[in-house]
Amino acid sequence: MKNIICIMFILLLSCNSKEKIEIVNITNPIILKDGEFYSKSYPQNGISIRGNKIAFFEKMKFEGKDIYEFIIVDSISIKNKVKTNFASYIKRTNNKDTICNEILKLKDSTIVLKRNNQTEEFNLKSKITFKSKNN
Repeated sequence: MKNIICIMFILLLSCNSKEKIEIVNITNPIILKDGEFYSKSYPQNGISIRGNKIAFFEKMKFEGKDIYEFIIVDSISIKNKVKTNFASYIKRTNNKDTICNEILKLKDSTIVLKRNNQTEEFNLKSKITFKSKNN
């Protein structure tokens, strides 16, 4: 809905001028770290990332059908060769679906997404290393 309103607004502006305006999705070169990102609100829910695969899990479980390939895309407008970034998204696809979630914040160990009309924060769980009693 937000994209439709944005496109309509830009088309309206472009009708009043002779400038060329394009809206495109481009692949963002950001790579997310492999691992589990746990929900700050619901610690048994989160995101599992391995390479270009992603799965959202609930109560520490997910099924094979929950695994998607993903890329990060930017939604931009190009007006007189000037690029303006509207938003970045995690775009995940499988055989049946394509789902996009807006990225509100992205750092090494934190991802904040807009999902189901709510803001969710996920934090990367640090690796636990065990030492043997002999060392």
